[in-house]
Amino acid sequence: MATLNVKTRFTLNLPDGTKAEFQPGVQDVDDAIVDHWYVQANSELVPDKKSGRRGKNATDGEQVESPATDSQSDDPPVAIEQTPEA
Repeated sequence: MATLNVKTRFTLNLPDGTKAEFQPGVQDVDDAIVDHWYVQANSELVPDKKSGRRGKNATDGEQVESPATDSQSDDPPVAIEQTPEA
């Protein structure tokens, strides 16, 4: 699990047919979803309160953020619905 600060409301349609709803604010998110490029584009990792490190792959003495997602993935395409804010 990783803690994210979601910037904007959106719905992520996952390959298995389920949907993950995101609301603005801080929330804990499963690692498989955190790694999705659209989640990364619309949120930021929150530092671990105990260590102050960023990201789930951080190691001692360094801050590690998720890698850029400009490269192509072997994952199947995922439909994304942007939910208008009320």
